[in-house]
Amino acid sequence: MGGFFVSDAFLELSDAYYEVSDTNYELSDMHYEVSDAYYDFAGAFSEVVGTFSDFVGTFLDFVGTYFVLVANFTDLRN
Repeated sequence: MGGFFVSDAFLELSDAYYEVSDTNYELSDMHYEVSDAYYDFAGAFSEVVGTFSDFVGTFLDFVGTYFVLVANFTDLRN
């Protein structure tokens, strides 16, 4: 009778070990999913910053062209 108790306890410990192992794998998968989501967000944020930088560069080109045109126009009037 004692052997059955030890056998049952061993089976319960084995089941608990596999449950913990499965949970560990699930947590590992979640970690990789969160990591992938972070890198996707970082990539999207980088694209937004790049687009904003392009916009600022284009705006500054426009302002520079405007001042060149104004300077040329005032030179022509004088």
